[in-house]
Amino acid sequence: RISAVEFMIKNNYSPENIYNLWNSLDKEGWSIPNSRVPSGWRIKYFEGIFDYKYLTKDMKVLDSTEEAFNLIKDSGDFDHDVIIKFEAWLTEVNKTSPSITWIKDSSIPSSWSISSGLQQEILKNSKGSLFEGRKESIDHMIKENYSPTDIFK
Repeated sequence: RISAVEFMIKNNYSPENIYNLWNSLDKEGWSIPNSRVPSGWRIKYFEGIFDYKYLTKDMKVLDSTEEAFNLIKDSGDFDHDVIIKFEAWLTEVNKTSPSITWIKDSSIPSSWSISSGLQQEILKNSKGSLFEGRKESIDHMIKENYSPTDIFK
């Protein structure tokens, strides 16, 4: 559904048709969040990373609360009130998540970290995006055109 909405936006479908499909994203677990998350965004909790992923108005998936906060704070597209509200949301999310120790590992890109002491692996890139295991992180690296030497360490 996300790809379909994105396609409809890029191909100038009517706002009514786009909204009707966007409105069905809850069937895939993308819920309309509280008032501390920017208007028009959706969120989905992922137990494997102990965090949310965010779907922006333009259908971009942000892979963690930290990545979403960095975008809100640094893009210049959000006013101060939105930044303060989301920062409060970030604090709340962090309170309910386990403390994760991040370590460097020679088998992943040098700017990335991997969780330590958990039953499952979580990988974190330099933007703060979280990935549930190596497969998801490799898929991301391929999509983002990382060099083969970074992908296949």
